[in-house]
Amino acid sequence: RKEKKFDAVGTFYEHVVVQTALLGQSLNVVHLNPGAAKRSSSNKLLMRETCRNGGIPTPKFITVENPTTDNLKEKLSGFGLPAVIKPIFGSQSYGVKKIESEKTLDEDISEIINLTNQNKKEVFKNFNGTFLIEEYMSGKVVSVDGIVQDKKINIAGMVEFVMGKEPHFTQEANYIPALLEKNLENECLEMARKIIEVLGFDNCGFHSEMRITK
Repeated sequence: RKEKKFDAVGTFYEHVVVQTALLGQSLNVVHLNPGAAKRSSSNKLLMRETCRNGGIPTPKFITVENPTTDNLKEKLSGFGLPAVIKPIFGSQSYGVKKIESEKTLDEDISEIINLTNQNKKEVFKNFNGTFLIEEYMSGKVVSVDGIVQDKKINIAGMVEFVMGKEPHFTQEANYIPALLEKNLENECLEMARKIIEVLGFDNCGFHSEMRITK
């Protein structure tokens, strides 16, 4: 039987980024470091904490474990509205919602818990039940995308998202390239580079979403 040789391991699926990094490590081929993989959107809490500790501007946030209607109500009321709630692990904005009023809390919370049910969405099979509650910040949403290899950051380009009606964060259209002033574009590119350095990304693709606030 002819032996197969692998040069690298990668994935397009967000919910197996950590497993792919571990596989690359075990095969001793080019791969994203498993520690960096765990600091990606595979764990939004760890990503937030690492960025904050590395001096990256980060919205105020708290966590809620194993949420119920009662403890989410209590946490949201104490945190202050408007706020955004999201699972620390997820994909394609499932379970992400802006909470604007205490009048609709029961309805909002029921929807969030239902959307992140492990039996309904295959992408939540690794979700441990912890949610982030984050300070809501308004502004344009953009992404900086590219590849980092041997610590060299290669920017492919920027995208500006046309967002759907809140309280959900659905992307309805894109502008490529982004419709930004050059100085603002350069700030976003520099921010992406800092984030990649702080999170320790190397030998991987990157997709860094940002909200441009006041």
